[in-house]
Amino acid sequence: MRIIENEKYIQRRAKVGEWAPLVGLGCLFGSVLIMLSYPQLALWGTLLLGVGFVASMLGNYYGDRFVGKIAYHVKLQEALKGLNDQYTLLLYTQVVSFVLLEPGGVTVLVVKPQSGTVRYADGRWRHQQRGKFLRQLAGQESLIAPAQDASQQAKRMADWLAKQLPEEVAASVPVRGVLVFAAPDVRLEIESSVPVAALLLKDLKPWLRKEGRLSKLPQETRQALAEVFALEEAATADD
Repeated sequence: MRIIENEKYIQRRAKVGEWAPLVGLGCLFGSVLIMLSYPQLALWGTLLLGVGFVASMLGNYYGDRFVGKIAYHVKLQEALKGLNDQYTLLLYTQVVSFVLLEPGGVTVLVVKPQSGTVRYADGRWRHQQRGKFLRQLAGQESLIAPAQDASQQAKRMADWLAKQLPEEVAASVPVRGVLVFAAPDVRLEIESSVPVAALLLKDLKPWLRKEGRLSKLPQETRQALAEVFALEEAATADD
């Protein structure tokens, strides 16, 4: 598998994820110190407390996504390792964050960080997690309409391709969204009627090779896609 990533984009946000928690902690300690030692400056202490809280939230948000082995782009690379050079994983280089260019089309990967139990039944998503409120307060995103999120990102990708390719070529390229739950302790309970594929991270590669495998596109179409995504050449090896 080939990997193309926006290194500057990732590095900038990784620095925020690394430093913002320290800034937030410093502000929180400073706030307490001011309020205890200089009561007359309580307003400044309150403002500093607010800054610390915001910095801590930013640190948690960017830390989960961009720092170390838990970073989304790192987890995706590890999960998809072993796919051949017909597959290209594009990280933060397109109109959506994660794009997998396959022999049979384009898959938009929408990573979700929730742990606990994620359930889809009767047309509704539900998320149960210990300490859920506190986690969300610390920056964890809420699980709101994830299938709609995946569909919207896939549409954004398809609309972009439609502007880059001849109409007949763009119409022949399947573009789909796939929900990927990356937390190691998440448990999925999904009905077969789910509107988009929803998978554990560890199941993504087997799914792409079996149930989710797309019929191979003609070489001319794959070459056109390779040019659109600025790849050196279209992959031709069989998986």
